[in-house]
Amino acid sequence: MAVCPVCGKVCKSEFGLVGHLRLKSDNAHFQYNQRIIGNVMNREPVPQPQPVQQQQQQPVQQPQ
Repeated sequence: MAVCPVCGKVCKSEFGLVGHLRLKSDNAHFQYNQRIIGNVMNREPVPQPQPVQQQQQQPVQQPQ
């Protein structure tokens, strides 16, 4: 159960709460959304691991 921090509505899941916050267009919900989006945008990026390059195996040549 997730509770809306603006109006106190109880939603069944976190996804329901996200939908509720997006659909409500009153000023309080809008300001809350802008604050959350601002916090996410100001967060430092998480360093992504570099992909490991796999060495290609050379085909083994058999003596003839």
